[in-house]
Amino acid sequence: MILVWEDFADYDNDFFMLFPLKGYYIPLSIWPENGRFFPFSMQEFNLIRHFTNTPIGYYFLPIAQLLVFFCILLILDADLSITARTGLAILALLTPSVLISFGGLLYEERNVMLLPVCLVLSVKQFEKTKAVGWAVAAVVCAQIMLYFKETDFLLLLGFAGGRLILRSRDGQHAAWDYERLWDQESRLDLCLASLALLFLVSYFAVMGIHGNIDYATRVRHPMAEVVLDYLRLDLLVWLFVAVVLSRIYMILRQRTVPWLLWDGLAFGAVAYLLTYVYLGMFRDYYLAPVDLITILYIGRIAVLSWSKIGRGSKIAIAALGSIIFFQDALGSTFFVFVRKDMIQAKTEIASAVRVQFEHRIQNDGQTVFSVCIWI
Repeated sequence: MILVWEDFADYDNDFFMLFPLKGYYIPLSIWPENGRFFPFSMQEFNLIRHFTNTPIGYYFLPIAQLLVFFCILLILDADLSITARTGLAILALLTPSVLISFGGLLYEERNVMLLPVCLVLSVKQFEKTKAVGWAVAAVVCAQIMLYFKETDFLLLLGFAGGRLILRSRDGQHAAWDYERLWDQESRLDLCLASLALLFLVSYFAVMGIHGNIDYATRVRHPMAEVVLDYLRLDLLVWLFVAVVLSRIYMILRQRTVPWLLWDGLAFGAVAYLLTYVYLGMFRDYYLAPVDLITILYIGRIAVLSWSKIGRGSKIAIAALGSIIFFQDALGSTFFVFVRKDMIQAKTEIASAVRVQFEHRIQNDGQTVFSVCIWI
């Protein structure tokens, strides 16, 4: 579906006409005048422009990223069966925000999803093997991820900070074990948290302490309106917030054992979501990383607890899952049809204008030639 009727005719695709398709490098996205600092955005197309100038060529990288993304999802959670992992991966790709992110060229959310799953895979492998190479891979993924979108530092800081808190908390004695901060895994988490704080320092160094945030101001909506919009679009993320709060309560009451990897990831996703709500920013693709983590997190809980819950709970979970599935399927279908129809209409209009222009040039040339002969 990505390549069907595809052309440089989507909204804001004039960006490609102004830079890479004319042979110019895409500048770093550092805009102090409106508070944006995401320098790695679109830089991959500076390389692609040397090899192709066709829509299919430009979509080669997003398609390759999609395949890598799907393969990582299949191997990420070894506690689940391959059937469950495949089902969750397919459900993730059917989610509107995820589909939108991989379906267009301008959405940085596809990098904001791919790099965190690479980061989680690297952290998991480091915890398993203690190999320094996996720790380096995790740090590299985190460093690159931070400079694709400003809000990524909250995702990373929540992930690393949450893991440090959960690891240092002595559940049996309701006390803190600070010696755990010097474990190998904790040192990696400290490094990741330091990268997030370093990004924040870099941001304020470029933008200033009281810098202009004109972009956030221009797109701000009332908080209540944003909550309702995200509720209509994405019921699953609010269920996710409720589940995370429930997990925190159960961990504090020592009723469950924390999952350092997945609970840390959930804490980062909640921070990411609440930031967009606080800023009053709404787009149908902004919460793609949160949707991804939500599906993996809630899916993991549902699969692992399925055999332990009663029949009534299973029916309730199945009903709620069906509602969310149909909401996602309808939203994704609507997006695909509207986007593809708009692109086809714009390309047909452009073709008609070109034919009329060439026809007029031809007629004008014939008229000039006839006048010259008459003279």
